Amino acid sequence: MKKILCLLLALTCLLLCAGPAALAAPDKIRVFLDGEEILFDVDPFIENGRTLVPVRAIAEALGCLVDWYPESNMAVISPGRRAGATLAMALGSDMAYVGDELVALDVPPRLVGGRTFVPLRFLGESLGLEVEWDGNARFVLLSDPVRIPLLEGKTASEAFPLLNGRFLVNMPVGTQNTSFADAGDGEADSSADNETQLFLFERSQTLMLYATSLLRTSTGDLREDARLAQLDETYRYADVKTVGGGLSYLIFTPQTPAPAAQILLGGALLRFADNTLAIAAVSIDANAYTHLESCVNMTAAILNSIRVGSYTPNTDARTVSFYDCSIRLEKDYVYYRESSADYSVIYVQKIVPIGQEAPGFGIYSGFAPTFNTGELPETNLTDTLLGQSVKWHGNLADGAAIDATTRFEVLVGPLADDSYKHGFVQPRSARDWSTIRQMFRSIKLLPSAA
Repeated sequence: MKKILCLLLALTCLLLCAGPAALAAPDKIRVFLDGEEILFDVDPFIENGRTLVPVRAIAEALGCLVDWYPESNMAVISPGRRAGATLAMALGSDMAYVGDELVALDVPPRLVGGRTFVPLRFLGESLGLEVEWDGNARFVLLSDPVRIPLLEGKTASEAFPLLNGRFLVNMPVGTQNTSFADAGDGEADSSADNETQLFLFERSQTLMLYATSLLRTSTGDLREDARLAQLDETYRYADVKTVGGGLSYLIFTPQTPAPAAQILLGGALLRFADNTLAIAAVSIDANAYTHLESCVNMTAAILNSIRVGSYTPNTDARTVSFYDCSIRLEKDYVYYRESSADYSVIYVQKIVPIGQEAPGFGIYSGFAPTFNTGELPETNLTDTLLGQSVKWHGNLADGAAIDATTRFEVLVGPLADDSYKHGFVQPRSARDWSTIRQMFRSIKLLPSAA
């Protein structure tokens, strides 16, 4: 036995000292994916300083799909469960498509031994691999970040506030909040109040939590609320969970998460102490789907960590300021907003029972009018807004009642600073239309903008 062990040890040392030449032909190019050799029935070769490999062997090792179209001599590589663009390349052509982008190839694809050969670096990097060439050993080393689990060594341990602190969840360390910050004027800025997006992005894989206020009140039964919110009837629902501060929530999960660009793993319908509703959902991208079990477990940990926060939206009648003007909001109306370098928009909506259409309106501010007054017929409704006499445009026929499909728009401007205000309204009822018109009449420019 001792003699056999000595022989094995000697053989191992010989192979290690001899290096690759003892294991393969000296001119053979060997390709390794995360340390595992990919075997080819036709060997890779070098042409014009570029290593060419059989496309199918590499693509299928990554879980990609390969289709060959003989009439056009074209190979098409679809990402399959991976995230990324579809690749298309034709024999003899020095151009290839990566998604919709046309890119140049250093060496065109060739047909050798009945196999389509393509430049390895182009193929690997287009599919999200790291490519390294060892010229002495004639090794190509491919590293696939997707093979390392997104959540390896991670737990849901860091607290994150959602909807401006309406509630909190625990997420893995490294998660980033991509929502807007508080406006600093006593009310929450758009995404901070109305929606929150948390992202964990590592090794080309993404886990996302998205939360949004439904701006609706509960029936008192979360399962009925889920039906009225038109959540998928095939979801599995857990028992309603009640936590401190008057918060209760219903966790839902899909029967079988299916591969897609974005894959829902689970969510929760939340009811707060003021009887308003919100929803939170956890999803992953196609790359993380290869590690589905750990992502499902993380989703459960995240959703079961939900707890009440310290923020409650103001729904009283009040005057609010946003950007360059102020407006008097009536009771049960809330607002959120968005902005860019060229424009800003405030959205105002009434909180109504779940299942009902909500009246609301928006006000665009910018230096280019976004409403063509010819798009909707002019009505006989006249208002004075920001010192200008204006007429409303709408799709309401003479004598017709205002309903869920009714729409009104108005354009004010140019103002003193050459800007415009474009108002767009869905009133839902004559009573709400009267309230919304009154709010529009209350708009005033702030002193710095007047």
